[in-house]
Amino acid sequence: MNFHKYFLSLEKRFIELSGFVYIHPDNDAVYSTEIALLYLTVCSEFEVVSKALCKAIDSSQNDLNIHNIRAVINGQMLTRSFFDEGVAVSGYDYPTVFPFIEWTDQISPTWWKSYNKVKHDRFARFPEANLRNLLYAFAALHVANFYLNWHPRIQFGHRRHGTFQLDPPPAMFRIHNVDYEGPWFSNELEGL
Repeated sequence: MNFHKYFLSLEKRFIELSGFVYIHPDNDAVYSTEIALLYLTVCSEFEVVSKALCKAIDSSQNDLNIHNIRAVINGQMLTRSFFDEGVAVSGYDYPTVFPFIEWTDQISPTWWKSYNKVKHDRFARFPEANLRNLLYAFAALHVANFYLNWHPRIQFGHRRHGTFQLDPPPAMFRIHNVDYEGPWFSNELEGL
């Protein structure tokens, strides 16, 4: 499974959605069936990719949940901090999204808590499947994908040392201080 290509297919659906709901903080609370569908899918994919990242860090990891996912990633001591990453939503007047800023050993991110509420009680919690939570989930998924597939200290599947390229790069979601143009070489990524 190519996680990046799956991300791009989800991002394409989000771009289509942006033709109907303008991506702006004024619309953070907007919710709909399409937003809920994307939100549940993106959050589920974040969990899948995060578990794959944890297995790439430590192959002995099993039975992972959101709390021990954080512990495994945090224990990797990556030069660039996974939990501090900011993601821009290109083409829109939306502030930088920091999807993990409130994630601690005891507290899950708000967007993740809302995902679980919507997943287990969609009727009562449907409004929590909103634009803001979807944006944060997309940002989190992009960061997890980036670290799994392109961080030089993570060895995963198809990737080999040498040249890496986001091909094609995401259209909307961009991690700050990552150059998305052209090939990268592992020594260029060492500062990450």
